[in-house]
Amino acid sequence: MLTTIESVDALGVFDKYRKDASLGPFERFNVLYGMNGSGKTTLSRLFLSLNAGENESYPELKYTVSSSDGQFKQGQNFPRKVRVFNSDYVESNIGEIEGQLNPIFIVGEENKTLVSQIEADEAKLASLEAEQKLKEGEKSKLELARGKVFTDIAKIIASDTSGQVTRTYRKPEAEKAYAALKAAATLTDEELAVHSTTLRQSSLEKVPKLDIGKVSLDRDGAAIDVPVLEAIAELTITVQALCLRTSDSLAVKRLQENPDIAAWVEKGLSLHHDHKSETCEYCLQPIPQQRLEELAKHFNDSDRLLKEEIEVVIDVLASLRARIEALAYPARAQLYEELRDDLKGATATLKTSQKTALTHLDEALKSLKDKLVRRTEAVESGLSEYDSAPFVTSLGALNEVLDRHNKKTEDFEKHASDARAAIETHHLSAIGPDVTKYDTDIQALKDRLTVIADGDPSKGEHGISALRGSITANRAKVSNTAEAAERLSGLLQTFLGRDELKFEPEGDGYRIMRGSQAATRLSEGEKTAITFIYFIVQLEDQDFDITEGIVVIDDPISSLDSNSVYQAFSFLKNSVKDAKQVFLLTHNFDFLKLLLNWLNNIPKSKKQTSHYMLLCNIQADGTRTALIKPLDKELRQNESEYSWLFKQLYNFRSDGSIAGSYHIPNIARKVLEAFLDFYYPASETLYKKLERVEFDAIKKTALMKFANDLSHPTGKGFDPALVPETQKNVRYLLEMIETVSPIHFKSLKDSIEAV
Repeated sequence: MLTTIESVDALGVFDKYRKDASLGPFERFNVLYGMNGSGKTTLSRLFLSLNAGENESYPELKYTVSSSDGQFKQGQNFPRKVRVFNSDYVESNIGEIEGQLNPIFIVGEENKTLVSQIEADEAKLASLEAEQKLKEGEKSKLELARGKVFTDIAKIIASDTSGQVTRTYRKPEAEKAYAALKAAATLTDEELAVHSTTLRQSSLEKVPKLDIGKVSLDRDGAAIDVPVLEAIAELTITVQALCLRTSDSLAVKRLQENPDIAAWVEKGLSLHHDHKSETCEYCLQPIPQQRLEELAKHFNDSDRLLKEEIEVVIDVLASLRARIEALAYPARAQLYEELRDDLKGATATLKTSQKTALTHLDEALKSLKDKLVRRTEAVESGLSEYDSAPFVTSLGALNEVLDRHNKKTEDFEKHASDARAAIETHHLSAIGPDVTKYDTDIQALKDRLTVIADGDPSKGEHGISALRGSITANRAKVSNTAEAAERLSGLLQTFLGRDELKFEPEGDGYRIMRGSQAATRLSEGEKTAITFIYFIVQLEDQDFDITEGIVVIDDPISSLDSNSVYQAFSFLKNSVKDAKQVFLLTHNFDFLKLLLNWLNNIPKSKKQTSHYMLLCNIQADGTRTALIKPLDKELRQNESEYSWLFKQLYNFRSDGSIAGSYHIPNIARKVLEAFLDFYYPASETLYKKLERVEFDAIKKTALMKFANDLSHPTGKGFDPALVPETQKNVRYLLEMIETVSPIHFKSLKDSIEAV
């Protein structure tokens, strides 16, 4: 048997419920009294939840109950079957009353074999359903764990492919990518770092390649564009040749020995000629003719041509030098991070080649400038041949780095996409072994669940589907629908006291008929009667052994008229008398008294009764919480409120304080009104009824004043006459009742003394 409800959470008003330490254990017969809204129906739902260990309407439900079979919590099947009649019963068991009712299977002697088969099939079905629930739970846990693997790896992939954890790559994307993965491929740390760097970068602008261009050289009287480095090598040979050439002139010794004077004189001679000067612009003296002839011979046409050739080559070399010197190197920041070290090395090498080229050009220019003033003699230039190969190679190496940079810019999205794909594949490959293990275990559970559901013909195993079909078919064979319908109709007629409603067989079940027509627009009382009768008969069906089961009945008299209350009580009493354990819940005081009277008269050997109250408190936050308390002794010991109030007056002894007497005037007025209503049922005022009573007029006047003045609010302070007036008038009232109705008074007095 169920002994205690230890705790309940998340069940309506039964939330955070904990058993009161003063509460005694449940017995065989248990009565629970509570006003509407106190949680009776909610408590009945807890009893019903024991069958499956859960309640679909309260998915968060948690409970702990104790029984003679041990302690049980949510998720565990209670060892005894529980049948519950409550406001949910119609909907959850027989559907709409005005539709077809489900059958009740009552077993006849001729069907014992089939019943045994049904019981065996039901046991096997229960075992398979328990295994199915267990396997489904295991599968759900594995699927959850497998999903967590993808959730975790999705966060890592999102971080590594975007530079920050985002919600753009989640579990579904990871699972989809894993399913499409053709082969595992992991990256080295270096490869992973390169791909990560690529994804952290933004697309950069292209960087122009370095180009020192070409220069125009005179070859055999034709101007030819020659690459700069090739031109340097070619002009080096020209410089060497020019330095060895001499002009055909009668050299003036002083000018030959002093090149600076020669250059000055040559320039002055040109100016003198251009300005047609007759005298020296420096000393303003006439220049001797002989001197002019000497200078003309020194600076003749051959010399002039050599000079012009040297100056042309000097200009070209100076132009080449400017180009080499103006070579602009790209900044590190212009290139992608992974190319910056390559750029640094290539730049250093090219700068060395650049410096070598500039040094060579400076030497060539110096040689020609020296030759320019020593045209009359052969001069060794001292220049070696120029090797342009290092410069070409280093320039090509640097441009190759720029090519890679520019190519990446052109294909930036593809690089990023490839990097993301490589990182994704790398991480998904890492979880491969775990996912494979989960998939194998999950598939094994799915295979077993398929066998549980559909059976295994090769092994002769029946699954849940086949067992349910067999049970349904065999139940149909043992169903004595017509006999059950006849019994149900008879009970219903007895209950209602009329025979217009009856159960008629229809298919595997029944339909309620009113005369020859299907019943419609049933009254609430009729629905309650039909439902209760149906429930009582269902306690006898093959699925429930009442001697080992628990029966819970919540307010079976709801919507019944007063005549039907006694019928409901009679049916209830006879239907549950053999139950292993019974819980009876009601809000009706009269029905409570019927139950208590019945239970008080059960033979002591079978009595085993307990009584409780359901209370509902309002918490500070406005929520309601239910409590189970021992039934108030006044409800057990008094047949009516009137008898209880009379007892309060009869036992009243003033202690002389206002507080001790304050509540008595109200009680006295209620007793006075109830007594006079019983004695004079006519619709008269309290005053007129009291006037009709044959009793001391002075005492009646005192009673009337006492009932009016001290039982109503006055807005004044405490009346100091309260204590003496209460003592006196309580005595008057009891004296009046005894005088007017001595038999009634003695009966009330005897009931008090008998307690």
